Amino acid sequence: MVKPVYLYDTNTYEMLDVKADRQSVTIGRSVDMDFPTFSGYKGVSRHQADVQYFPHGKLLLIHRSNRVSSFCGPSLDELEEVHDSSEMLPGYFIRFGDEYALRILRHSHDIVRERLDLRSDETQIIRHEDIT
Repeated sequence: MVKPVYLYDTNTYEMLDVKADRQSVTIGRSVDMDFPTFSGYKGVSRHQADVQYFPHGKLLLIHRSNRVSSFCGPSLDELEEVHDSSEMLPGYFIRFGDEYALRILRHSHDIVRERLDLRSDETQIIRHEDIT
């Protein structure tokens, strides 16, 4: 079984586990998204993008916005614009517009392990199955 990866918001430090079950995780400013971005930041569309993670390990970013561009790449300096969809790897960065950034983290990443171990009151881990 493939372990989940985590969407990590570099602005709010929230995380969402993304399971390898082919089900899309929606990202955007709207509160009904699986992973709502910081609502005060208008540089993200209400439904900006989806992330799909497949059982064989393929990770896909699907661009949904007509107004704001989506980018992904191995570092913030190596981002490429996503017009329809783009394959990603754990560790990749996702950026919406000019500056709103997320990162795909492996289950074994230090940030994920620390958050899962501590589970402090300030840590907010949203589990996809709890939302749907």
